[in-house]
Amino acid sequence: MPDLDAQPYQSAADAILRYLAQRPEAAETVEGVAKWWLARQRYDDSVRLVQQALDYLEKQGEVEKMSITDGQVLYRKKQFNASHFNDNQ
Repeated sequence: MPDLDAQPYQSAADAILRYLAQRPEAAETVEGVAKWWLARQRYDDSVRLVQQALDYLEKQGEVEKMSITDGQVLYRKKQFNASHFNDNQ
């Protein structure tokens, strides 16, 4: 049976440990940990999760990526070429 007392802070504890694993020299007050570390770690976690989701959707043929002039990559719904449909008829 899960430890119900650990649940409220377990997510924060995990995020703090991930943050410290990447920045072992970091030190901060309680307020700073909440404001900077947790916000940053949750942002980093979200970016990784979103990238995994987009990679999955690209492999499934649902989205495609396109590069823009500054080298950034954008994602959009997969655009189907009309000639692709004409070739199959």
